[in-house]
Amino acid sequence: VYVDSLYAVQVSDTNLIYGTAVDNKGCTTDLRLDIYKPIGSPDAERPLLILVHGGSFITGSKDAIQVVNMAKDFAAKGYVVATVNYRLGQHLRSYVPTPTVPPLFTDPTLVCHYFAENEVERAAFRGMQDVKDAIRYMKNRALTDSVSKDKVFVGGESAGGIIASMVGFLDDISEKPDSCFAVSTAAAPASNLNCTLNPCATNSRLRPDLGNIDGNPSAFPNENAEVVGVFSMFGGMFSNLFTISHNPPLKYYVYHQTCDPVVVADSGRVYRWLDNCLYNCSAYTPYQAGIGPELKGANAIVGYENMAAHGGSFHANIVQNGPPPNAWPNCTNCVIGALTPQYAPCHTVVNPKVEARSIAQFFLSCITARVDNGISINMTVSPNPAHDRVKIEFEQASGLYEVRLFDQLGRALRVPQSISDGKKMELDLSGLEKGTYFLRATSEGGSTHRVLILE
Repeated sequence: VYVDSLYAVQVSDTNLIYGTAVDNKGCTTDLRLDIYKPIGSPDAERPLLILVHGGSFITGSKDAIQVVNMAKDFAAKGYVVATVNYRLGQHLRSYVPTPTVPPLFTDPTLVCHYFAENEVERAAFRGMQDVKDAIRYMKNRALTDSVSKDKVFVGGESAGGIIASMVGFLDDISEKPDSCFAVSTAAAPASNLNCTLNPCATNSRLRPDLGNIDGNPSAFPNENAEVVGVFSMFGGMFSNLFTISHNPPLKYYVYHQTCDPVVVADSGRVYRWLDNCLYNCSAYTPYQAGIGPELKGANAIVGYENMAAHGGSFHANIVQNGPPPNAWPNCTNCVIGALTPQYAPCHTVVNPKVEARSIAQFFLSCITARVDNGISINMTVSPNPAHDRVKIEFEQASGLYEVRLFDQLGRALRVPQSISDGKKMELDLSGLEKGTYFLRATSEGGSTHRVLILE
């Protein structure tokens, strides 16, 4: 359980609004998520995974095929998975002599990668705030989804991996990047950068302080954004976030290919090798040379000697397949080869299903440590199969027993209950459809569950 794929999967909810926030241009945007659930899992305290898409903080969504596939993979293992959208958008540079524009470069959104200084860090910080809000939202509905608030994980790829790492480890105000406080107003974008992504009627260029590191905790004041595990697929960190110990300690899993030309596995600016390729083209302005922030990929993160001081455990899967290519056959392939997944096997995962299983195996101890308390409850359920009523009897009398009924998606159901002497209980099932349900009994001493068939 939680490692192998055992269950069918259903997308139980789509486009749920988990919050609203103001984007980089001053427009208020709805933040949405989808929820994937295992069908038939008897666990009333399922692990929760928050999955974050990539896309250079300007594009991408929870509907990306690689995100959907990974969500289904983890849900099949017994996880509840929430795939989230977050605020996208960055201000562009005010002067770009020769951008990568049509007709040679047929994708008009390529010009959107000419980010202004400070914009990448600010976009990642906004994404971190949003994902923390999504975690609190999902914890607030834990009963609805049969989720354990103590078994929450976050992961993502590329930009999503950067955000996931910040969610897990940027936990002190001293770690907030200087660029995420108030900075100078962004200049108007260069006239030859006609970026149509993330339109906004306000179109403000002000860059105020982005606020606290926790997003908007007032929306769900009784919940926190704590996680017990993080994974980052070909993402990175802007700075060393391991200098402050974390309680509880986290598990951290990173994946990278050394040939990645977009986010390098070592240390370097965003798009470093892609920009080298554009330099070789001579006629085109590199995207981030001298502007973009330096990122620490998996190799650099492994080299942080003080990572153990953070108190958690770490696993790195670094595929050693040579450095990124320094040039493609022509300038068009230079950009397409780096930014288009089917042409860029280095900025992706070699075998997503194998990697998902490896991550699940690494996270397993965080789940099982919170499941088995070594104490059982003796409970009989009759009749089973049942029709409109079912009787439950416990071996010992106790006024502390709580009995809850769940459907196959883990949704808690309210049904009338009557208790006779502390040992016996009867449930009225007359309002339910025929099918398979799960009964869970808990007390201070432990918990147990039974499969209940309603005919």
